[in-house]
Amino acid sequence: MTAGEAPSSDEDEPRSPWARPGFVVAAAFIGLLVVLGAWLLATGGDEDAAAPGALATEGQPPAPADDSASVCGLARGALEVPQSAPPLSWQVLAGVGVPSSPTAGPGEVDGDGVRWCYERSPWGAVLAAANFLAAQFDYDRLPGTLARSAVPGEHRDATLATFEGLTEQEYAQGLAASRVEVVGFRVPAYDEDTAVIDLLARNPAGQRLAVPVVAVWSEGDWKVDMAATEHSRWTLVTDATGFVTWEVG
Repeated sequence: MTAGEAPSSDEDEPRSPWARPGFVVAAAFIGLLVVLGAWLLATGGDEDAAAPGALATEGQPPAPADDSASVCGLARGALEVPQSAPPLSWQVLAGVGVPSSPTAGPGEVDGDGVRWCYERSPWGAVLAAANFLAAQFDYDRLPGTLARSAVPGEHRDATLATFEGLTEQEYAQGLAASRVEVVGFRVPAYDEDTAVIDLLARNPAGQRLAVPVVAVWSEGDWKVDMAATEHSRWTLVTDATGFVTWEVG
């Protein structure tokens, strides 16, 4: 929805608080995953037990297979999806706990705090998706994260262009009621080149919600496919059975 349009008659698709001059984020990952999710919860959106595989994604076909080695030299990991969270270390960035693994990444962190380079494995893809979502709350890290960890294309470029038009204050206001923290995952699909990860998050009210993220292996790292994730939506999770959860430390 763009500024000036009438609200949808579908109660499950409330107007984004950014749908006003200066905050139109059409097809942008920021608006889809953060702001829309918070507003769906606030207005009673979908309440779904989120059974395994229930979070569908639509969009572009998967990217071509890419057999490139890890950009920072990480070894390939196990093909099995972890049934419990492997050891993690935590750093609080922009008020959000961000996970890292000594083996699965991020293997690189630049001077601006941008984190990238993840193990080619389901676990590496999970950490890439979780770190990508966490970066949405950090005005300083977001542009670098998009440049390094999103599949190049019009969706990434549109998001970057929108972000560049926002001051730090405007950006913070848009996210004020939308902050979430990733507390778990499941991986309904994985084939070394493409991973579908359902991230489980918790908002400040303690509600759990989930959203699918598509990541592809490209140029030696996992990158979020924003085109494939364009139609993703949050669901409320009343039963986290099937998710692997972790404690944010």
